[in-house]
Amino acid sequence: MFVNSGNAQINYGDKTVTNPEAYLVFHSPDLVYSFSHDETLEGYVIYFKSECFSFFKPDLHEEFPFFNRLYTNLFKLDQASFQTLAPHFEDVVASYERSGAESHMEARARLLALFYYMKVFAAERKKITRFATPQCRLPWN
Repeated sequence: MFVNSGNAQINYGDKTVTNPEAYLVFHSPDLVYSFSHDETLEGYVIYFKSECFSFFKPDLHEEFPFFNRLYTNLFKLDQASFQTLAPHFEDVVASYERSGAESHMEARARLLALFYYMKVFAAERKKITRFATPQCRLPWN
């Protein structure tokens, strides 16, 4: 989740977003994307492996559609939305830093809670749209 993006460009699938005020992006390991930015960019980046949720049985792609590579997963935000979401990200980061080299179980639980919060956020925004699959682009006879 980024704010004050200054001079930024995000490319994912066949979409390009240039200089958004603020944005939130989720991507699956299979999604090819790129972004370039200048030094004014501020925000949060959380990388994790699906194995960190081994205690959580549902498939992350099924439970949280914003990780599915078949869906657009970039949300343009305004400053107010960023300010509303930032404390949730800060909780995850703070719990990770508190736990040191331990198992980070508190951070995992907070990250999972953040995913559920973002699931509702994404549904309310109704910004998730399907990418066209190669099969959709082929003419059917």
